[in-house]
Amino acid sequence: MSAVPAEIAGIGSTQQKLRVSPVFDPLKASVGPEEYFVLSRIDGKQTLREVLLTTGLPVDRTVAIVSRLRSIGALLLPGEASPPVHTPISLKPPILGRTPTPQVTRRASAGTMPPPPPAPKPLHDLTLPATTTAELAALAENVELDDTDRRRILAIARLVEGRDAHAILG
Repeated sequence: MSAVPAEIAGIGSTQQKLRVSPVFDPLKASVGPEEYFVLSRIDGKQTLREVLLTTGLPVDRTVAIVSRLRSIGALLLPGEASPPVHTPISLKPPILGRTPTPQVTRRASAGTMPPPPPAPKPLHDLTLPATTTAELAALAENVELDDTDRRRILAIARLVEGRDAHAILG
């Protein structure tokens, strides 16, 4: 286990008592299990040093997690009312014969949502070519499933009948 540093770059003294930002959403930020565990230990009452020592994780790993949490706006320093606006720098892939140019990317401001990810491509053919009368009856049943779910069930049933385990699993 490495020693607890007196200061952490971008945060300051480990004697500070950090708080979790009230506007931070760990789900939207895609916080991992270790990061969430460390985040759950930060309560504004313990010093950062105490948090680093009580997580049970290696100190250098916990320092890296705290630094990342700070960079994504999860942690507030004493006296801060809102998370700082960071402008992370990313490098474009190098072009032969040229030096990479730093590009500034800005996080979305609070209240704006990033565009939703594209809808995943269905694993199974939901068009159900050569639909049987039994399948048509199943599609017409009055049940609490939408048309896509009904078609997915019928497509998988076709694969089960054909005994194609690899196709069933996608």
